[in-house]
Amino acid sequence: MKRILDLASEKENINYKRFFLEKGIEIVFLNSNDEDAIAEAAKGAEAIIFAATRFTDSLFSKLPDLKIISRRGIGIDTVDMDAATKHGVKVCNCPSYGAKDVAQHTIALMLSLIHRIPTYDSRLKQDNNWRCADVPMACRLCEKTVGIIGFGRISREIAKVISAFGAKIIVYDPYVSKEDAENQGVTSVTLDELLVNADIISVNAPLTKSTRHIIDKEAIKKMRDGALIINTSRGPLIDENVLIEALESGKLGGAALDVFENEPFENDSKFRKLENVVLTPHVAWHSAEAIRDLDIEVTQNIIDYFEGRPLKNALN
Repeated sequence: MKRILDLASEKENINYKRFFLEKGIEIVFLNSNDEDAIAEAAKGAEAIIFAATRFTDSLFSKLPDLKIISRRGIGIDTVDMDAATKHGVKVCNCPSYGAKDVAQHTIALMLSLIHRIPTYDSRLKQDNNWRCADVPMACRLCEKTVGIIGFGRISREIAKVISAFGAKIIVYDPYVSKEDAENQGVTSVTLDELLVNADIISVNAPLTKSTRHIIDKEAIKKMRDGALIINTSRGPLIDENVLIEALESGKLGGAALDVFENEPFENDSKFRKLENVVLTPHVAWHSAEAIRDLDIEVTQNIIDYFEGRPLKNALN
C-alpha cells in the first residue's frame, strides 16, 4: 500500500485519513520535528505533508523513500530547495487557498489603521473617552497612493478592492512586467519609487534571501513622513527594531501587522505599547473557507503525484 506521513496535524486528521484510504493510500501521523523520529515514521512513505518542519540536507538524506513533500500552506522558507532537488524530492505548496482571506484581512487592517478604530474602541471601553482631538485624523483612500510590494495572487486581490475606493495603486515586483501590471489596473515601479511615493505600503512578498528585511533603515528613510505600513506576509520582511524606532519617532504614522519576526513575540514587546499599531496573531488566512480549500489543495498535490498527473504547484 502507498504511504504518506503527515507532520502538519497535531492529531489525526480524520478528513485526510478517510480521503486517502478511499484512494488506497495509508496515512500515518507524527507530531514531532525530531529528524530521527521523522525518519523512523517515514519508512516506506513516498510523500510527506508538513507545516513548520525544517527540511535540511541532513533530513532529506535520512528519507530515501521520499519523492514529494507538500506544504500545508504557502511559504516554503523552512525547506532547503537545493537539497530537495539534489535528493530528487518534489516540493509543492498550496498557493491559492487563502488569497482572498489574506487580502480581505489586509484591507481590514488598512482601514482599521486609517480610521484608528482599535484606539477609539479601546478608549470607549476602558474610559468612556469620546475625545478625538488627540488622535490622528482619518484620510480618504481615494486621495492616497497605495504601494504593494510583491504582486502575486494576494496582492492582485488587494488591488481589486482598493481600486474600488479610488486609490492610486503602484506595485513593485521584479517578476511582473509593466504590461501585466497595466492589465491589472496598476502601475509597476521600482522599489525606490514605491517607497518615495506611497502613502500606504502593503508588504506581500514571499520570504527569500533577497526579500528578508526588504524594509530596513534605508527603506524607511525613503518613505514619506507619516506613511503607514501593513504586513500580512512574513515577519522578517521588515526589520522590526527599525520599524519600532520609526513608529516611536513619528517618522511613520502607523503600522498594522499580522506577522512578526518571532512568533509569538515576547510579553514585553514594544508593539504592545504603541497606540499607532494594530496587531493580529498571524490569522489573516484563517477562515472556514480557507481551511476547507487548504485541505483540498494539499491532498490534491499528493494525489496528483500518486496518479501520475503534472504537479501544478511544484516549486522545483
